Amino acid sequence: MPNDIPLRCKCGAVRGRFTDYRPERANRVTCYCDDCQAFARWLGRTDVLDAHGGSDIVQVAPASLVFDAGAEHLRCMQLGPKGPYRWYTACCKQPAGNTLARARSPFAGVVAGMVDVPAGSSLDALLGPSVGGVHGRFAVGGCPPGADAKISFGLLWRMARPLFKNWIGGRSLPSPFVRPDETLVSPSEVITREARAALYGR
Repeated sequence: MPNDIPLRCKCGAVRGRFTDYRPERANRVTCYCDDCQAFARWLGRTDVLDAHGGSDIVQVAPASLVFDAGAEHLRCMQLGPKGPYRWYTACCKQPAGNTLARARSPFAGVVAGMVDVPAGSSLDALLGPSVGGVHGRFAVGGCPPGADAKISFGLLWRMARPLFKNWIGGRSLPSPFVRPDETLVSPSEVITREARAALYGR
């Protein structure tokens, strides 16, 4: 039977789901990169980060991510003109997904905190455990145990397999972030170099 995983933003205005979720068709990792940390600071939502500055990310096929309510609140930004699209909700600044800077992205990386965990359950029970941590060299307080300083070849291969299947299987579209004519549902805001420098503290 289909295993749909409910999603909601912090204020509840935006609601959605992962459709027919299967751990083997997704990636769940903790990303400690400075870009993800900068995005959280830009949103004023450092509460989505763990104690080491990590973001618990679930990469799914865009076609399996659906917003049933509040999609009009979706907004897009980029930390630089060539950076990935970083999607969030205007209502409560909830990170809603990261995609490659193109209409046909093989994944949407959703912060696991957007998963609406039912009482008596857990993220691990719903999504499966994280396969590891990446870019630990940017972590607060040093690289956490079990995380890669960059990203190991083994973990990269593990992450690439479902993305490749999404690509060849045509699951990049439809996407909640892209219209049928393959334009973005909200124009991307590229922040200034000065604003970007302030977010990175350099």
